[in-house]
Amino acid sequence: AKPLPKEIALGLNGSFQRENASLAYAFAREIGIGEKGIRKGLKKAFIPARMEFLKGKHRVLLDSAHNPTGVWALARELKKIPHARLIVIFAAMKDKEYEKEIWRLAREADVFICTQVSIERSENHAKLYEIAKKYCKNPLAVKDARIALPIAKSLAKKKDLILVAGSIYLISEIFGKKEEVMGM
Repeated sequence: AKPLPKEIALGLNGSFQRENASLAYAFAREIGIGEKGIRKGLKKAFIPARMEFLKGKHRVLLDSAHNPTGVWALARELKKIPHARLIVIFAAMKDKEYEKEIWRLAREADVFICTQVSIERSENHAKLYEIAKKYCKNPLAVKDARIALPIAKSLAKKKDLILVAGSIYLISEIFGKKEEVMGM
């Protein structure tokens, strides 16, 4: 598909979302949806926990990237976001390729907090921490995901960015937005 015209507003953050939207745009045109309807839909498009910035005292970015491709796209976008330090809160499921994800994110991080969520599929925070030590100067291991964000906030300064990534389950557990985050 052709690139999405720059004048078309998109409700999603991230250049990779513009690439995805170009396919949706082309398909919608192909099946006869009018230009006005397409533009309205793209402007209102929103995916919870995908390049989602939270409002508040601290700059917090939620991203549910949970595979190497998604994490690479996220890492490219992080380079475009002005920030002093990057503090990452990360958890992963046992059945994911999390070492590749840790390798990609931990290299960018000033602080990398390894945690786990309270489901059986979640990888142990200590195992994630052992991997993160290879790639980051300042990894931390925090067993309870619900206290990872307060720890990150206590470390963050005004221009720092806190990223919560690696699993939709992590975001759900920290923010208690299970229905919204899980699309229920």
